[in-house]
Amino acid sequence: MSDDTAFSVQLGQNLKQARRAKQLTQKQLSAGICAQSLISAIEAGDYLPNAVVFARLCQRLGLSMDQAVLAHYPEITQQAAFNRRVEQLCNRHDYQALADYLATSELASNLITDRDLAIFYYYRGVANYQGRHDASGAQRDLKLSLTLIDERDGLRPLILSASGCFNLQTGHVKLGQQQFEQAQRLIAELPYDENFNCVAYQLGLCQFKAGQFDLAVQTLQAEVQLITKQESHYLLADTLVLMAAALDQRGEKTAAQTAQAEGQLLAALFKLQLYQF
Repeated sequence: MSDDTAFSVQLGQNLKQARRAKQLTQKQLSAGICAQSLISAIEAGDYLPNAVVFARLCQRLGLSMDQAVLAHYPEITQQAAFNRRVEQLCNRHDYQALADYLATSELASNLITDRDLAIFYYYRGVANYQGRHDASGAQRDLKLSLTLIDERDGLRPLILSASGCFNLQTGHVKLGQQQFEQAQRLIAELPYDENFNCVAYQLGLCQFKAGQFDLAVQTLQAEVQLITKQESHYLLADTLVLMAAALDQRGEKTAAQTAQAEGQLLAALFKLQLYQF
C-alpha cells in the first residue's frame, strides 16, 4: 500500500468514526456539502476530498483538520521527523530505543504549547517504564503530562491508562484501578478514537498478569467487539492474541486457538509486530 493510499484509508476511517460518534448518516453529513456517494467513497478510502469539502466536513463533524488526519499516535506539531521516529519505534515495541532517543532529544526545550509538551512527556513516561523499567521516572513524566493536558483532550485517557497500568504492575492497585476508571469514563464521553483501543488492552494485560483470567477475557472480548463494530484494526491483533492466552489459562483450548489464529492472521496481513507480554 502506497503512502497516499494509506493516508486516504486512514482519513476515511477517521471521518467515518467521527460521523458515527455524531450519530449522523452519510446523507446528513453530505447535505449542502457534496453528494452522498462522495462521502461513501471518502470513507472507503477511495477518494481524497479537496480542501474546501474537507474543511466543511470537519466543521460539521466538530473536528479540527489535525484531528481528522491523526493516525494511531499523538503527534507533536510541526515535528514530522520526530513523529515518524516515535511511530516506528512504538510499532516495533522497541521501548529501550525509544527511551534512548527521547533522552538524547533536545525537542522538549524547544516546545511551546502545553499539549506538545504533554505528548513528549507521555512518550517519555511510557519509554522509561517499558524500556528502562524506571517506574518512578515514568510516573513523574506521566503526572507532568496530565497537568499539561486539557480535561477533555483525547490524549488524557491514554495518559491515565498508561499510569494506571504501571501502578497496577507495581502494587499500587487502588490508584491504578481509579485511573483506569477515569480513563473509561472519559472514553464514554468523547468521540471514538482508535487510540482509545489501547486502554482496554492495557487493562486486560494487567488483569492477565495478575492472574485474573476471567476478568481479562471479559475485558478483551468486549474490546474485540467494539473494535470490530468501529471497523478498526488498530491493536485488534494484539487484543486477540492476549485474549487467546487468557482463554488458554481458563482451559478453553479451542476458543484460544481460534483467537490466536485470527490475531496472527491480522498481524501477517498488516505486517504488524505483536507485543510480547
